[in-house]
Amino acid sequence: MMARCEGSEIEVLARVFLPHSLGSFYTMICEFIGYKKYGDEGKVMGLAPYGKDTYCEQIRKIVELRDGGFELNLNYFMPLGSNQGMQIQPDGTVRMARHFSDCMEKLYGKPRESHTEITQRDMDLSFAMQASLRGSLLPSAQGVV
Repeated sequence: MMARCEGSEIEVLARVFLPHSLGSFYTMICEFIGYKKYGDEGKVMGLAPYGKDTYCEQIRKIVELRDGGFELNLNYFMPLGSNQGMQIQPDGTVRMARHFSDCMEKLYGKPRESHTEITQRDMDLSFAMQASLRGSLLPSAQGVV
């Protein structure tokens, strides 16, 4: 939700409802490039400065700008409710269910296994994700201070 707040007043400017969540998009990309634990998102943010704009055009197939907002192309995601979510493990860690569909593999190849070396592709996907988030959020935030 995006809102303008002044004193105790809250004016809702825009809302985004599932399944078109940038959080779902972020989780899916993090998982695809090998970060499957809840809380690993910061690592992916840290990769972005090392990436190049290799996948920015392709990422636009996943996050599409629509009427000052955005919409996710759901072909790249597992269907909502198909074993998505998190499970708390006995040791207290959180395990994420798979969020990306086979369309991601067709576009970018096999996902990285968490125990393998980070590649330029992973850094480039992180860069493209960050760039798409900036592009998706800025149009709807224009004029909001």
